[in-house]
Amino acid sequence: MQAKFLILFFLIFSAQLFYSQQYGIKGKNMSNRLRDLERIKIIEALNMNEETSIRFFSRRNSHLNEQKKITQKRDSLYSKMRMLLKEEEFEEAEQQQLLLKIFECEEQLLQNRKVFLEKLTEILDVKQKFQYVAFEHAFKKQIQREIQRRGKRRQK
Repeated sequence: MQAKFLILFFLIFSAQLFYSQQYGIKGKNMSNRLRDLERIKIIEALNMNEETSIRFFSRRNSHLNEQKKITQKRDSLYSKMRMLLKEEEFEEAEQQQLLLKIFECEEQLLQNRKVFLEKLTEILDVKQKFQYVAFEHAFKKQIQREIQRRGKRRQK
């Protein structure tokens, strides 16, 4: 049953991807499709059943939302940093405080990820957690390579 679901979902995703490439649909639709592809590949890589998938993605979505909030806070701090660099005079103490806040955000991102992975023990076994971490890294690398490849192709 799970295999049929994955095949059907993959076919629908492929058709949408083909359509978007033919007609230039980009933006949110593409990021949604990318997110859907990632979900399918995670389910497949971890060999999860429906119940486990629901629990896993519920927990993962909460984690990603938390990470997004922290990332947005960190990005606003970087924006403030760029503004301060444009000013002629700025206080060293203010710079130091800003750096500390950025580092705190970075530490918080790492700590949240660690807690998320530790809590996955309630849903996944050790091998599945291991596979998930490996998958996540490989998927990000694959997306980066694809973006770079498309960028090079456009430059020609």
